[in-house]
Amino acid sequence: MGGKYEKLTFDCYAKYEKTLSIYLDGKLAQEIELVEGMQTVTVPLNYAGTIGFGSFGEGWIANAILSGERTVTKPVPPANATYLADACTINGGARGSVTDTFENEYTNAVELGGTATISLNGKYKTLTATVFKKAKTGESTTETRKYALKYIFENNHTYKFYVDGNVVAEIDLWDATSPQTIEIPLNYGMELKIEGSNSVHHLFLADAILE
Repeated sequence: MGGKYEKLTFDCYAKYEKTLSIYLDGKLAQEIELVEGMQTVTVPLNYAGTIGFGSFGEGWIANAILSGERTVTKPVPPANATYLADACTINGGARGSVTDTFENEYTNAVELGGTATISLNGKYKTLTATVFKKAKTGESTTETRKYALKYIFENNHTYKFYVDGNVVAEIDLWDATSPQTIEIPLNYGMELKIEGSNSVHHLFLADAILE
C-alpha cells in the first residue's frame, strides 16, 4: 500500500464464526471476531506499507476500499545546510541520489547496508534526516521476498545508532517503509556508528543534515 492510507473498509462473508487475523508490515495488528454471514469491517492501517490476512476458512472479502490517503512531500533543507554526505568520512555507506517510494528524489543521500561508521570530529549536536528502506539491489523479486519473510519471522531488522560506543537511537526497518523524519542526538561526539541487523534491506538517510 506504500504507506499512503489511513484505513481499509470491506464487506466480509464468513460461513461460520471465526477469527480473522490482520497483519500490518508483517506484524499481527488486529484480530477480528467474525460471525456467520455478512458484515462490514473497518481496519485502521496507520499508514502501513503492506497488509496481510490470516486464513479464516470458508469466506471472502469484497468491496475493499482504501481511504484517508496522505501526500508525503520531501522537506526542503536550508540553503546553508551541512550535509552528512559532504562533511564526513563514511565507511560502509554509499553516497548519491535516490528516489523514495513516493517518487521524491534526494540528491544528498547516504545508503547504508549492514554497519557503517562516520567520523564526526566532535563538531555536531544533532543529525536530522529523512529515512526509508528499500530491498537490496541486484536481487530478483523471488529472492527479495524469500529473505524478507525470513527476517520478518526472525524479528531481525533494526538499525542502532551509536555515538562513541553508546546507543542513542534505534530504528525498526519495517516502520521505515514510507519516508519519515528522524533526529539523532550526536552530543558533539567523535564517531557515529550505525549498525544494521541484516543487509537484506538498506537504510537511506536522505538530505541528512548536521547541526
